Amino acid sequence: MNIDITNSNNCTSNGEHDGLTTVTNSEEDELNRNKIKIYKDFLITKDQKKNKNNELKPLFSKLMEQVKEFSNDKIQLMFVMKAQELQLKFKSGKKLKDVNTLKDIGKSLYTDKSQENKSNINYCLKGQFEKQGERFGWAQELEKEFMDDYNYVYLEDDKIKMKGCIERLIVRRRIELSKLVKRLGDPLEDTKRNNNDDNQSSCIELVEKNQEIAELRKQLAATKRNEVSWL
Repeated sequence: MNIDITNSNNCTSNGEHDGLTTVTNSEEDELNRNKIKIYKDFLITKDQKKNKNNELKPLFSKLMEQVKEFSNDKIQLMFVMKAQELQLKFKSGKKLKDVNTLKDIGKSLYTDKSQENKSNINYCLKGQFEKQGERFGWAQELEKEFMDDYNYVYLEDDKIKMKGCIERLIVRRRIELSKLVKRLGDPLEDTKRNNNDDNQSSCIELVEKNQEIAELRKQLAATKRNEVSWL
């Protein structure tokens, strides 16, 4: 039985195959014979950048969307379950309500600025993922679950010494969702950050404009000196 392998390194076997290499199934990969095989850097390169070599391949965008959807569901569930375990609540009018969604965690942060509540929310978003010194153990477990559910497997002969791209995308998504909760909980602070960015951009533009004016003045002065010398 033949299996298509998505190859980010443009390998060739009996000619070009547009990034796909055909290999023959063997006994040692019998369990993985119907799975889609990818390299560890298929989505993200070793330096954490999008793999431009594979970006136009149909599987690239499909896999990206699958990982994002899977990560959203799993990580938000972990956030909410830990929030419920810690009995986090948010104020709605005059009532306190239990946290049931990602937005509710943001509302809890927004309506309760106590240090205890902030610490509990930080544990939901970050602390629970770093327990017992295994900083990325949770991501490795989710990666395995994703690859089993969606029928993917890394190439066994992949010699790249790096984490799999799916694990790294899962870790990245946790960070993005954590930042989203914090923006929901403190929109004014987020506005300040955006304003600071805008101010920095304005300052840079002003400096560049002043440099252009100074250069034009130098050119004008040089032109005048040349005219005087001709006289």
